[in-house]
Amino acid sequence: MITDFLEHKQQKNKGQEKQLYFMDHHEPIINRETWDMAREEYSRRSIIVDEKSKYSNRYWCSGKVKCGVCGANCVTRTSLTKNYRWRAWQCSQAYTYGKPKTDDTGNKKGCTNKLINEKNLISCVHFALQHITFLKEEIYEEMQEEINGFQGYNCKELISSLKKEIKVLDGKKEKLIDLYLEKRITQEEFEKMKRKYTSSIGEKQHNLKKIEKNNDIKFNSANIMEQIKKILFLNMPAPELYAEIVEKIILYENRNLDIFFMYIPDPVCIHYETTGKGESYKTECNIRN
Repeated sequence: MITDFLEHKQQKNKGQEKQLYFMDHHEPIINRETWDMAREEYSRRSIIVDEKSKYSNRYWCSGKVKCGVCGANCVTRTSLTKNYRWRAWQCSQAYTYGKPKTDDTGNKKGCTNKLINEKNLISCVHFALQHITFLKEEIYEEMQEEINGFQGYNCKELISSLKKEIKVLDGKKEKLIDLYLEKRITQEEFEKMKRKYTSSIGEKQHNLKKIEKNNDIKFNSANIMEQIKKILFLNMPAPELYAEIVEKIILYENRNLDIFFMYIPDPVCIHYETTGKGESYKTECNIRN
């Protein structure tokens, strides 16, 4: 807490003043290992808060642009001039902290990635769509064949079975913590079994996600093929439609980016350059190997 001696008010120290941490200041009620495990379990059982903020759907690519250097989400930067509004997307780590650095607690912050003007981004998406249309017949037939393959696939039973297996493993993991806290197993035994259960749960959750996606494809095949047609036959830049067909965009350094479209298996990898200023400003795109 910080005390204002003039107004006699206290406020929480959120970084305005240097914070002091005293490790092992007094004898703990529980040991450090038990505390760390309790915190880990608390985090695991906590409700996962959706990362999307109230602004997540404001723009056509909100929540879809990721940094390819550090993995953070990208945020918008907007500037007003006399003639127009300038908007760009930048890695949130670079925007908040600037260049990479390590804070007092050892956490790495910041990023080297640069921003991308929204005009460049729209031009790149349009170019990517034009590139896809060169292969539209081949892609359409391939996707039709793949989707038809899901029709004889019984996803419901597999989903139910995997959910039961995950629930059983979660139960075993919880009992494992109780056994350790009751000192019925050693820490070494606890760590070994915890890794085993965590690995099994992660693998089954990954498989469950894939099967659930296949199940959605199976029951929405007609709608999906209609969406694929929209993507393949789109000729004019249309950001409002891009919101529906762009799955994600990954920005890399040196003006490189990967664009992923819904239901299209592989990304379109692009390098872009810019020329001119004002009305003569242009974005030149090329496929990146």
